[in-house]
Amino acid sequence: MPFTKGHNLWNHPNSIKTRFQKGGAGHTIPHTEESKLLMGKNRQGKAVGKANASYIHGLTPLYHKMKSLPEYKLWQRKVLERDNFICRNCLKKGGDLTPHHLTAFSFLINVVFKIKTLQEAKECFLLWNIRNGITLCEKCHSETPNYKWRVHKTPRDRTFYLPLTALAIFIFLLLPQPTFSATFGYTSIGATLHGLALGAQQSEGLGYSPAESGTLDSITAYLKNADVSNNHNAQLGLYIYSDNSLVGNTSNIVVPLNTTNWRTGTVASTPAITVVDYLTAIQIDNGNVQIYSDDTGATTREFQNTTYGTWTNPASWTGSGIARRYSIYATYTASAAAPAPNPPNPPAIFFDGDSLNYPPAKPERFTYQLKK
Repeated sequence: MPFTKGHNLWNHPNSIKTRFQKGGAGHTIPHTEESKLLMGKNRQGKAVGKANASYIHGLTPLYHKMKSLPEYKLWQRKVLERDNFICRNCLKKGGDLTPHHLTAFSFLINVVFKIKTLQEAKECFLLWNIRNGITLCEKCHSETPNYKWRVHKTPRDRTFYLPLTALAIFIFLLLPQPTFSATFGYTSIGATLHGLALGAQQSEGLGYSPAESGTLDSITAYLKNADVSNNHNAQLGLYIYSDNSLVGNTSNIVVPLNTTNWRTGTVASTPAITVVDYLTAIQIDNGNVQIYSDDTGATTREFQNTTYGTWTNPASWTGSGIARRYSIYATYTASAAAPAPNPPNPPAIFFDGDSLNYPPAKPERFTYQLKK
């Protein structure tokens, strides 16, 4: 039929504009909520599975169905956990990680094991062996030789990835190196509350030795402030027993009013200590500060007159003849490094069959498949 003069073609801008104006042929009225429910009910069971007009039997590949099996999900999790969620190619930690099949999953199903059903896949324990998998990030995974469409040309990924032993060493190096704090001195709370001489530097005569060399971190004492109105201060120090030379001392330790507790002060510059005997010492700025002690052993309290905050070096002690053990101890960081744990043994190159605790349901079937 010939067009009349002035007729606009269907795709002419004026025609499109006219059709989609309100009232035009292309204009649609929005469905109400009621009409949407009615249309949904009418479609129920009519467009699902075989009832769908576009359904083609067997269109979904078997390996896609297998990826929904719990065995597949467990395989993925075990691979990620074994590699500590680190990409075995670029060593990226966490993020978008993928368990990668060294031999393509579809190749194992169709060529190696010739699996036809989901039940056969579940029984094929070699299919779920985690030694056919490594952890890769998304970027490294997309560059593998058997990624998606490349699998038809290169079903096996023969790339040399970081061995498990090297990965274990790498993980160990990422861990913070442990430090070991230890103490020496009298760590018990004494049964006797003992008053201290104001303006005197006091110690007990018995020396204490650390178990190993290291650096002095802090000194702690169990103190009481009997003053109910004011806070007071104390300082703690450490001397070498043999020559009375000063190792280090704390800054002011505030002893709050009307309290009894362990009070700790840090030692500046963390001086080095060795395995020799040391004396712990204390100074106070007010007679209300008292220390707990035990009147036991053959220890002799020693003291010298000094000004609070002044630590003489070397000290000049005067024995009092009193057996007394103060509740003072020192904390130090041992310099000896911890022995490195043995890295896990690398896995064997071939399957062991029990990586996921899946014993073979039918061993003779696997023998047959591998020979075929």
